[in-house]
Amino acid sequence: MTKSKRDLELEQLRLKIMDAIRFSSRYWMIYKENTFGIATILNLIYKKSFVEVLFFTNHDVLELGVPVLEIFTPIETEVDLNEVLLEPDFDKDGLVSPRKIIWKLNKLIKREFQFHISTLDEEVKLIEQNYENYMINEIPYFREIRIYFPKFVVELQVNFENYPLIPKFIFSESLSKIITVKDFLKIDSIKNWNEEEPQHITQLIDELIDLIVKKLKIEELNEDSQHLSLNKVSIDNSINNLSFQIHRGQSIGIFFEEGEIFSIQDKEKVIQDLFGAINGRNTFFSGKIKLFGRDIQLSIKDELKKNIVISHQIDKNLENLTIKKAIRRDISLRGEWKDRKSSIDRLLKKEGLLTLKDDFFTGAPKFENKKSFIDAALDVTGLLNRKSEKLKDLSTLDRILFSISRALLLYPNILLFSIPNEQYGRMEVEKFNSYMTRIKKIFHISLIINGPKEIVSNCDKIIILAQNKIKIGTLNDYIEKLPQSGEILTIELSNPDKQELKKMNDLESIIFIEQRRDEKYILFLKDDPDKIIMQLIDIFGANLYNFRRFQASLGDYLEYNEARKLGTLNRIITLRRKKK
Repeated sequence: MTKSKRDLELEQLRLKIMDAIRFSSRYWMIYKENTFGIATILNLIYKKSFVEVLFFTNHDVLELGVPVLEIFTPIETEVDLNEVLLEPDFDKDGLVSPRKIIWKLNKLIKREFQFHISTLDEEVKLIEQNYENYMINEIPYFREIRIYFPKFVVELQVNFENYPLIPKFIFSESLSKIITVKDFLKIDSIKNWNEEEPQHITQLIDELIDLIVKKLKIEELNEDSQHLSLNKVSIDNSINNLSFQIHRGQSIGIFFEEGEIFSIQDKEKVIQDLFGAINGRNTFFSGKIKLFGRDIQLSIKDELKKNIVISHQIDKNLENLTIKKAIRRDISLRGEWKDRKSSIDRLLKKEGLLTLKDDFFTGAPKFENKKSFIDAALDVTGLLNRKSEKLKDLSTLDRILFSISRALLLYPNILLFSIPNEQYGRMEVEKFNSYMTRIKKIFHISLIINGPKEIVSNCDKIIILAQNKIKIGTLNDYIEKLPQSGEILTIELSNPDKQELKKMNDLESIIFIEQRRDEKYILFLKDDPDKIIMQLIDIFGANLYNFRRFQASLGDYLEYNEARKLGTLNRIITLRRKKK
């Protein structure tokens, strides 16, 4: 029996679908409405559903007036999956292409998932702005959050991987003595949770703070109670309208822009004035400085003492001592290394909430004894196993690390220090940066660091000082200002001719800096990196000796900025740096 034209086309569609899904575990073939199609599970963590796509033969399109494709999913998505229907792709046989439709569908599902990730990232950004917090188990959307009150601190964990579904909360034992998770989940914001317009995580934490305040009958937290906050601070002619916020567990780096004419004395004065204003010794400034919610002028002496300025210059009387002997010389450990009982005990007892197992503490880490406290201060700086070394034999960075360890014994809130602008080895810098990360997390303090770009770039926020303006942002903020969001190529050439160099110079998709004449270039990309690499191979052929693709660093941003000022971008001349 001869098959009809429709049957032949339908069989051809079936074979094309089988070929398209052959190596995919995500898709399977379906038969509905007298035709074949594909289906897949839409698993976006926070919502699960399915997508069906039906393919119709050309005969059905002409005779029955049906579309070439139909798509169906029972849930709403942020991206319009109907984009698949616009300009559907056909194969040479004149039938719609299942393989190309799957490729389009995958792109749309990926965009939907990226939208979800961007929503979660926005929640992380808000948490980072407001509270000391850390990832748990390397999961960016599972956070430990610390909330500081004047006399105590509480901790909670929030898992919001499935947001906009209701986040999952885990309260520490101490917080549970004030309010349990079960009671917290009874608040209106959670009882009436709307997945279409969900509350931010930080809004829920603010409500938790209100409940704690009411339960313990204590004063409401001041604005910026979790932060060191500078608002339009100006000092003499050195600093003009500086504003930033950091909370405990964060660091801010200060760097003088390359190419700017600052003498060493000028730099030292700028840093000395700024550090002095933050630790209360310099009162000659305009604008506002708030120390964890209180104007710095109104802060008591004991609070200001916890903002410690440290130096790589060590007391001469300690130079010949070993680290073990020098670490606590002239420092009296007042017993704050213990779990300190504070006014919170009285508040809990008054409300009938205090138990024998109460584990509230006032913010200082908990250690078994003085020795473990001192060992912890040395361990976070990598000096614990070097206690027998004498201070006079330490390198510049090691001397700073020793000074940091001594300062940690004084229970600081903020450490401020400058690192001399010397040449440091890569391994030395990487170790130093890892120590700073550990210090923030274990001792719950803020760090303000003036130093070379290799160290400053590891900070959570970066201030770049120029003579006429101040820039501030995260490393990502700076990199985002580069073309293609900071994707860079370095290329090395072997005896290129002038014609080849001219062709590269004429490429509109790159901005470049020449590092070695006719040999080595940094390329800032304005188009797809793979496409540009192919263009370079086409231009230089065997003369393209080597290339490397990577994400820009703070140094690359600064070099780009300097080259733009000097007018050496996309010019075949070597970038010569100004001598400092």
